Amino acid sequence: MIPLVTIDIDSNDIKPGMILAVDDELYQVETFGEFLIRIAPRYGFVIRHVKKGNSRQHFCSGRTQIVRLPERELQYLYAMDTGNVLFDAENNREFCIPLWLGKEAFLQMNAGDPVLVGFWEGRPSSFRPKP
Repeated sequence: MIPLVTIDIDSNDIKPGMILAVDDELYQVETFGEFLIRIAPRYGFVIRHVKKGNSRQHFCSGRTQIVRLPERELQYLYAMDTGNVLFDAENNREFCIPLWLGKEAFLQMNAGDPVLVGFWEGRPSSFRPKP
């Protein structure tokens, strides 16, 4: 079992970037909208494995659980062809985030912007701008 805080939400409220626990593994919701498939009371989402990077379709109905990862504030530095670079001032460490793992979160970022980063097993896994 994943020893993390989970929140029970309606499947209609799932958004890109959210982390789902599926079969004791963590997946990030990648797409919705035109890729959202409604079949009777079931919804289909394209999800991507947080560690391995492989994507697949996931179906759920009614309510589902999202995972709230422990978060730290990092600083957005710059974008590269292969990903985005964040800086952790607390540990004086840079993280290169692959494009597939947070592309939505970094679209409107400028150098120096704070980012709330969810960590799983020591690796950045979820991202959102600091409010």
